[in-house]
Amino acid sequence: MKARIAIACTVLLLAGASSTGADTIVLRDGDALSGTLVTIAEGVVLFRTKLAGQMLLPSDEVVSLNTDSEVRVALADESEVLGRFVTRNGSMRLVSADGSGRVVGLAEVTNAVPDPSGAKREPAEADASAATPLQGTWETGVQARFGGDDYADLFGKLALSQETGRYAFRSSFLLERADEDRFPRLFRGEAEWRLAPGRQTYPVLAIGVERDTDKALSLRTDLDLSMGRTFVKTDAAEFEASAGVGAAVEQHDAGSVWDEERGTVAYLLRHGRHEQRKSRQELNLRLTLRYKHALFKNGTFAESISLYPSLSDPGDLRGFAESALLYSLHPRLKLKLNLLVDYDEAPEFREIEPWRTSVGASLLWDF
Repeated sequence: MKARIAIACTVLLLAGASSTGADTIVLRDGDALSGTLVTIAEGVVLFRTKLAGQMLLPSDEVVSLNTDSEVRVALADESEVLGRFVTRNGSMRLVSADGSGRVVGLAEVTNAVPDPSGAKREPAEADASAATPLQGTWETGVQARFGGDDYADLFGKLALSQETGRYAFRSSFLLERADEDRFPRLFRGEAEWRLAPGRQTYPVLAIGVERDTDKALSLRTDLDLSMGRTFVKTDAAEFEASAGVGAAVEQHDAGSVWDEERGTVAYLLRHGRHEQRKSRQELNLRLTLRYKHALFKNGTFAESISLYPSLSDPGDLRGFAESALLYSLHPRLKLKLNLLVDYDEAPEFREIEPWRTSVGASLLWDF
């Protein structure tokens, strides 16, 4: 039943994604529109959509504009540029045909109309003009995990990201402190590539690896292909979702030990001497939601949910969710409080708890 619901969600998301227009615009209230830019003049943006027809929008209400074709733009400094509007990392840029670009605000635009030739930029030009340097975040702190074996331990997390006109890359690698018996006790890594990130709808390739000795999981690898869609992307808020299919290979390595408290035999990797090895392959759906919103002057709330309903064993579901509150202490330093929920409806050994919950506090440094 759960797999059927997940399939239906996937179909609806992809169906909505197919309706994306060539140009995209995001308003200050978070509304995102797809269609065609008609003109910008006297502080008003004329934008045509398939559903609502032509719309008159005050330019100061527009926080993001991306055009698929060249636009002739007259600026307040009396210069004229032929180029595309491209929004990257909250900054709107006007990228000219020779590959050069400059940050502009719509308040600087006195007039803009699509180029009559309708020329589109070549992918190589878009890539060169929109590329950003590799950016990273290092996070370190302590988290307490509950479910099965409760404990608290130190952890480190590295996140990397880069965006060009052709693709956007982001990755994260979480490693919990290890001791001589457990190396590492917990490791979770994910890398994701998005093609054509300037579009509202884009293909997504994701690779994931995980090791969690408390679940007797020695290694899981995931390979997923999805279609993603950005619904809101402003300085104050982001909301995006993706849906697709993938494959996973799991290796479980556990030993049996008598649990005095529960009076049962427990199978845990970190206890094992008489090893039991199991492997499993499965096909699954991949459904993700990511949300971020500014709460107050220096605070941000972020939420991410990843669900993997099984196609090989209908009804089985695993998932991971993280809720985080971030407070900026310095332009490059943040305090983070988070809640993580990890769920596996059908653990390989019946003694393993399906739920694991973690709460943590950490510091993030951007570099």
